[in-house]
Amino acid sequence: MRSAVELYAESVAKKHYVMHGFRVQKFGKPFDLLCEKEGETIHVEVKGSRTRLDTVILTINEVSDAENTDWQSDLFVVDQIVVERVGNEFVAGGGVARVIQKWVPAREMLAPSQFRYRLPDENQWKLLK
Repeated sequence: MRSAVELYAESVAKKHYVMHGFRVQKFGKPFDLLCEKEGETIHVEVKGSRTRLDTVILTINEVSDAENTDWQSDLFVVDQIVVERVGNEFVAGGGVARVIQKWVPAREMLAPSQFRYRLPDENQWKLLK
């Protein structure tokens, strides 16, 4: 189901940029879509959800890419997506699409949600038998 939501959100975003004259390629990481037109480049981060979103999860690489001023970054959100099961497949549709153009994540809007912990040297461990 998650895959159906993600693919649908990307298809909505792709249609939007194609309608505005961009060539669109699925990119992957650290952003989802690469949109190009007459020397203009936009990195698009796409988020999709079945519920109304007021927060999204971002990786450190997504944030770093959006903070880079060498290109424009957009945040494209499609939420309230409806998913139905048709046979053995999930089919997504509907939803509300919105975009923040020239998006740079504001530091005060970011909150840590995970930490990476480097394990200490072996001499600090008690080995169990």
